Amino acid sequence: MAAQTLRQAKAPAALRTAFEARLRALARLHDMLARGGWEGALLREVVERTLEPHAVPEGSGVVGRVAADGPPVRLAPNTTVTLNLALHELATNAAKYGALSAPGGRVEVAWTLERAGKRGAPPLVEIVWRERGGPPVWPPEHRGFGSPLLERGLTRECGGEVRLDFAPEGVECRIRLPLNTTENGAA
Repeated sequence: MAAQTLRQAKAPAALRTAFEARLRALARLHDMLARGGWEGALLREVVERTLEPHAVPEGSGVVGRVAADGPPVRLAPNTTVTLNLALHELATNAAKYGALSAPGGRVEVAWTLERAGKRGAPPLVEIVWRERGGPPVWPPEHRGFGSPLLERGLTRECGGEVRLDFAPEGVECRIRLPLNTTENGAA
């Protein structure tokens, strides 16, 4: 339906490609949530499914372009959807301009669970997206869809904090999200 609408509206090919990729990412995520009864998802599964199109299969000579590591953390459905979109945007930019655009490039996503400092406050998960081995990075000249989604979407929808760093050796994004104890698979 979206593809037909975009074709009939004579949308540019780049717009169609980006829009369809976002829809496919959402569809994969919705499949995952539906299988789990819409009770959320494990962070590891969200990261792996989101980055799956960018992983290189074993036997190709280039293994390990995408790595994910961290403790079991269960995310609420709304956090799962918003984080999936944010990770999809990071991966798309890495494939176009960053580490995944270069043969030796690599993306590492690691997360840690932090217990609440204040009594009654929910624990936090800190997710670190780190690109290495790609072309030199400079801050973008204009802000597209991805940066606002990362900064405002995760802040407004999930109560999180986001910090983007455009270091020359690779983009780094730090995301801190509060978790309810019922959402956390480790609690």
